[in-house]
Amino acid sequence: MGYVIFLVAILIFQQIFANYYYKNALKGVKVKRYFTKNRLFEGDTLEVVYEIENHKRLPLFNLMVIDYLPDNLKTISGNKYRNLNSFHITIWGYKKVIRRYKMVAAARDYVSVSSIHLRIHDVFGILESEQEFKSYDNIYIYPRPKQLKLRAESETIKEARSVKKWIEEDPLSFYSVRKYTSTDPFKKINWKKTAQLGELMVNEYEANKSKKVSIYVNLKGSNFNFLGINAAHLEDLLRYTAYLARYFVEHGYELSVFANSGIKTDERRYVRVEPGMGRKHLNVIYEMFSLVDYHMVHDDDMIIRQNRHILSDGKVIVVSMPQVGWGENVVKTLKRYGIDALFIGVSADEKAQFV
Repeated sequence: MGYVIFLVAILIFQQIFANYYYKNALKGVKVKRYFTKNRLFEGDTLEVVYEIENHKRLPLFNLMVIDYLPDNLKTISGNKYRNLNSFHITIWGYKKVIRRYKMVAAARDYVSVSSIHLRIHDVFGILESEQEFKSYDNIYIYPRPKQLKLRAESETIKEARSVKKWIEEDPLSFYSVRKYTSTDPFKKINWKKTAQLGELMVNEYEANKSKKVSIYVNLKGSNFNFLGINAAHLEDLLRYTAYLARYFVEHGYELSVFANSGIKTDERRYVRVEPGMGRKHLNVIYEMFSLVDYHMVHDDDMIIRQNRHILSDGKVIVVSMPQVGWGENVVKTLKRYGIDALFIGVSADEKAQFV
């Protein structure tokens, strides 16, 4: 009889301890999740890092870390990609565990994460404890620039070449002379000034800030599968536009970018990047491309009217799929407002046609 009472007492004690353990298991636990890169191109790799700290004496056995990351972030496991949804760890009292997972940014996207769930339970799933922890981070996955190719069979090849020549003009302009140094190329020597001053003088150049370009991307058409247009084509359109933007920035142009699509963080806004120059400005453009949501469309006439002061200060290049005259219609609207514009139609066969 005494033996039975002893066993019952042990079982009651175990139950009380188990209730206490699972009730307090997640107290004193801190969780942090961060990405090793916050800005990268599609196809690039990064790591997601989890830091879990146990600030109490009680150990945590078989703790489940639940983190639903978006599909565009794939965990690399050998030669396979998979979604990381959860993993298990054990943490002893007053210890810290760090887990790192290598991932690939599979597609253009803006990723914003805010919470992680921790869950711990007994082997029967009867007693458990779960808690949400806040850990904020975001990633801009840029479209990878894809080089434009000129469509050789275009009937407007002559005009296309003149446009290409205009794009590739040297954006540097002469503004003064200075003394020659050993690192200067001979072609920079100003022989007239050299003869006048009796010593070698070279031309000095600076970026010609009068070179201003606006890119207007027409992203209408995500629902026109009957025309052979799908999301993959529009993603390519963004890659070509990213290449074009990089080209202009690297060649010293002052560039602004517009598109008639919405952005993921605010459906009331359309794509708009004010004029700027340099690498930082290019990153701003790439970030905006990460936010593009082409399922939301804005009115071209409204965008052009609101930004006429920018669009009229330089040439506007309209980039679009060539179907059903969408790009040409944007060009016509721009010209109706007295804005100088040309159209680049990018088709699914990875060729660009200047028209």
